[in-house]
Amino acid sequence: MTNKIKYTFQTRSWENGFTGILKVRNKGKAVDSWQAVLESEYAINQQDGDYEILGAEIISEEVLADGTYRYIVEPLDYNAALDNKESVFITFNAAWDAEEIPEFNSIIFSIPEEPVVEPPVEPPVEPPVEPPVEPTSDGEIEVDIKIDPWSHNSGATVHLEVENVGESEISGAEIKFRSDFAIKDLDTDIWSARIISETPIDGQYEYVLDLDWNEDLAPGEKHSFGFNTLDATPEFEYITLNDGSAPPTPPVVEPPVVEPP
Repeated sequence: MTNKIKYTFQTRSWENGFTGILKVRNKGKAVDSWQAVLESEYAINQQDGDYEILGAEIISEEVLADGTYRYIVEPLDYNAALDNKESVFITFNAAWDAEEIPEFNSIIFSIPEEPVVEPPVEPPVEPPVEPPVEPTSDGEIEVDIKIDPWSHNSGATVHLEVENVGESEISGAEIKFRSDFAIKDLDTDIWSARIISETPIDGQYEYVLDLDWNEDLAPGEKHSFGFNTLDATPEFEYITLNDGSAPPTPPVVEPPVVEPP
């Protein structure tokens, strides 16, 4: 159902003027507001600067080159919304001394377009950053790393889980690692572990830390800890246990051999 605003116009004459009665009827779908442009040979009366009109308000008046009066009319608060088949009445007074009162030269109704509501744009979901090389140790522990990047590449939270995969207990466990990033704050941005030392080396950072309350790891036992960094893509060069042997060389992955067709 489209918007169809129809109207009828009646007059009641009196000496040197008349009262116009404009009936506006909505024969289409419901509307929240409307506007009309009226053009006539007569001027709507004013008294003390106020137009003599009921049921609407005049927004502007213009006298065209041929003497025609053009009015832009809008509804009042109580009759702005029109349901299907609902009507409103607009009455006004105008001066006119001829015998026959002419119709409006033209009446154009318009319905404000409904604003287009754009759906909210969901921010892209950034995939988790996987470390390029899985850090290992001297064979007694395995380290699982999970990195949760922050929005706008402003930093990341690094989660580490250390597991004793050896056959004997590890006493006084200390973790040493070198990385291309710095821990944000050594006092407040690390948990379940304790910083023993931080050493800048050639643009990198070397850390030694203990596992806080869980310094002794039985075989198969795990300990989780984490920290924050302002680097959105942190990478480790190596992780060792108790200042152990040199970090192992990552395995070389041979490219697959493709047989000719």
